Amino acid sequence: MKRGIFQIALAAFFTLSSGFAIHSAEIKLLPDQIVLPSNRVPAVFCDLWNHGDTITAFFSQIAAGERYAALIDPAKCASSPQFPWEIRTVWLTLYTFVGANWPVTIELEIWSAKGGIPCQGPGGLLYSEARTLDQATYALPSIGRFILAQSVCVEGPFFVSLRYTGQSIAPYPSVMFDSRMPADSCVNWGYGPTTYWDNWWHFWNPPIPGNIIIWVDGETNSSTCINTPCCNGTVGNVDCDQGENVDISDLTRLIDYLYVSFQPLCCADEANIDGATGIDISDLTALIDNLYISFLPIGQCQ
Repeated sequence: MKRGIFQIALAAFFTLSSGFAIHSAEIKLLPDQIVLPSNRVPAVFCDLWNHGDTITAFFSQIAAGERYAALIDPAKCASSPQFPWEIRTVWLTLYTFVGANWPVTIELEIWSAKGGIPCQGPGGLLYSEARTLDQATYALPSIGRFILAQSVCVEGPFFVSLRYTGQSIAPYPSVMFDSRMPADSCVNWGYGPTTYWDNWWHFWNPPIPGNIIIWVDGETNSSTCINTPCCNGTVGNVDCDQGENVDISDLTRLIDYLYVSFQPLCCADEANIDGATGIDISDLTALIDNLYISFLPIGQCQ
């Protein structure tokens, strides 16, 4: 189900058509755009975001369970090598419209790219952390610093998402969107009443909002990640999902790595299904055998 957004300023960006509404929400125009404040002190290692400095839109009818995800690509960091990249901090600011209730309970989530391909959206859940956000710290013009309780290591592009858990009182303060309308549908994704990740242009009724406003700080070529084994227990979790499940998503990711995108694996040790040196067709065969033919157990991490 698609939804409409509230606009903060606009005629320069689109011509409004009548009749776009959802959940009884109507697009409303505010007289001024909002420029993001400059009171954020980023980390010295690598600071990444997709959005511009001008806020244009928000949504006042976010439902419990909805998620808003942004693609982050550490390959954009200036220092090399970029990977493994250690995610340390996320910066957030939410919009307080009339009637919005604070505090708001959210889950911050880190996802792999589905099949290793960013334009397919979020794939396996790598990390989640629940927190109650207070108005003084996270309401615009403040920009709140969300330090992860546990660092997360990645080997390629990933998604960071904000999930409204429904454990606080609605209506919830809103994530915000920039003036680059419509936003890149590979970079921004939504998860709502449909209960699956949806392409940004399908997720909304026109006008399509801009990029999600969120920042991520991390460290390139992290020694913490290098010294921490990524494979624990048995092999096969090729897409690095948090539940350590071995399923068709792992098979898809391995095929993509070997024959399609050749994007680096989030954990090469997880893809070493046959225990031999290197990742090749023998590992793919062993994973297919485990999932669909003999169902014999796969080996332990080495």
